[in-house]
Amino acid sequence: MSQTTDEQVKGFFEYTQDDLKQNLPKAPYQLAIAEAEAGHWDDGKPRLNIRTEVSAGEHAGKFGPMHTWSIGGAEGTRDDGSEWVRSHKDQVEALIRDILSIMDGDELVLTDQGTYDEVMLAEIARQLKGRTFIGGVSEGSKGYDRITKFYPNSAPPKGFRTAEMESEFAFV
Repeated sequence: MSQTTDEQVKGFFEYTQDDLKQNLPKAPYQLAIAEAEAGHWDDGKPRLNIRTEVSAGEHAGKFGPMHTWSIGGAEGTRDDGSEWVRSHKDQVEALIRDILSIMDGDELVLTDQGTYDEVMLAEIARQLKGRTFIGGVSEGSKGYDRITKFYPNSAPPKGFRTAEMESEFAFV
């Protein structure tokens, strides 16, 4: 079944990168986790991926940034040629900090709290889907939106307002 519309759609190869760019303006947003899944990199190191959507405000319903937490340490070279190293401990601490912000005081149930593996990340993924949090969003070096900081809904960044907050303090 074909769908008719009055919209003019360009041919597949007529679109430019600028036509397809969907970046959000740099700001904090209330984000909802639409998908969360655990997996592993080619080298076997576990990872947890989330895909977000903007859940409130002017950009509600738009795709938000994706985010990946990796466990096991990593190193590489930046675009400018400088080296970077992220230890296993640094990655675990970032995972814990960010997940606790998303959980916002709710209990996180883990079978084994000390084994940072794909099983643990799968348990976390199941508990994240549908949760909302506030994320600082900006454009990363490769042109994609990224989450710069995770905030619990109960402790938004200074100056952040949602429609719900506004209605609570509206003078009638």
